[in-house]
Amino acid sequence: GDSSKVKKFIDINSLTFPVLLDLDGIAEKLYPSFTIPFTYVIDKKGRVAARVDGAKNWASNETFAALDILVKG
Repeated sequence: GDSSKVKKFIDINSLTFPVLLDLDGIAEKLYPSFTIPFTYVIDKKGRVAARVDGAKNWASNETFAALDILVKG
């Protein structure tokens, strides 16, 4: 990948959250993807708490409730 393009995207969109690049493919080996899009939800201790394959309505009440449970531990 081209990290300069990613940096430009981050700057243009004023993203304030961490964006990690897997230039060596290490994360892909640890957390394989079988669909696009896919999401891993990481808990406070850095563990995979959930994996979501495919599109997800992240603004739904169900999603907010599930994430709230994860945040509260």
